[in-house]
Amino acid sequence: MNISSNNFKKNLSFEIEELKKIIVDNHTNRCQNMFKSNTQVKNKNKIKLNKTIAITGSYGCGKSLFTVLLAKTCQKFKMKTIIIDFDIFNNSINTIFKISKYNKNYKILDSVNQFITKINNNIDIFCGVDKLFNENNKISFEKIKDLLDELKKKYDLILIDTSSEVNLKYTKIILSNSENVIFLLEPNLLEIKKAENLLDIYIKDWEIPDYKFNIVLNKVNINSIDEFIIKNLFNKLNIIGKIGFSKQYTSFANNIDFNIINYKKYIEILKKLIKGEMKKWN
Repeated sequence: MNISSNNFKKNLSFEIEELKKIIVDNHTNRCQNMFKSNTQVKNKNKIKLNKTIAITGSYGCGKSLFTVLLAKTCQKFKMKTIIIDFDIFNNSINTIFKISKYNKNYKILDSVNQFITKINNNIDIFCGVDKLFNENNKISFEKIKDLLDELKKKYDLILIDTSSEVNLKYTKIILSNSENVIFLLEPNLLEIKKAENLLDIYIKDWEIPDYKFNIVLNKVNINSIDEFIIKNLFNKLNIIGKIGFSKQYTSFANNIDFNIINYKKYIEILKKLIKGEMKKWN
């Protein structure tokens, strides 16, 4: 056998081995891509946000009911959501869900879990913050920030029902530590004036960035001031939704029947709040 023939066989064997490697590698990559694709399909409806949204506005604007209905909207998209009732003087989240405000056996030094009530697989409620933050347990930036950071590890979305009282320093801390603030506004002359004063405190005095604020017109009816006028009055802020005042809304407030609510407007608001963070909706 001559030398050139041996070289030919060696080269051929080498090329065959290289071809085998290429085939194996390609097969492995295809399997990995298929697994990745299947995983994405399984998780396409799972939204991971780790986001805090505060709901605020003047007294009587409907913060608590709005917060609860937005949470129920999040439930439809399988978001793990917690509502924190930080409206200490006028708290009503526990009343809406017909649960006890306090854990009878609570101990102030225990974990914050003692203040959390599970409503279903997607919604938890945090009530009784007046026991956690009171004269004996001084409210501080660090305490509230630490609480929110801890809850973000477990929840996709944190919804905070805040107080309209501007002399409560924890409200400023909450707004500062929220990615978004929903400002509920009932579109009539008196409520617009209240809203202007409240937003001046939030934005000018407290120096909360105006880009955080999103206006939702609530309890809208045929006599309400036109949305175009409100846009001109609050031209630096986005108006992301409009919810009409209806018999359904009143009936819900009296009977707490979640089945009578049309969630279309709440879904639209939710989409605008997390636009760019979710590519596909059910």
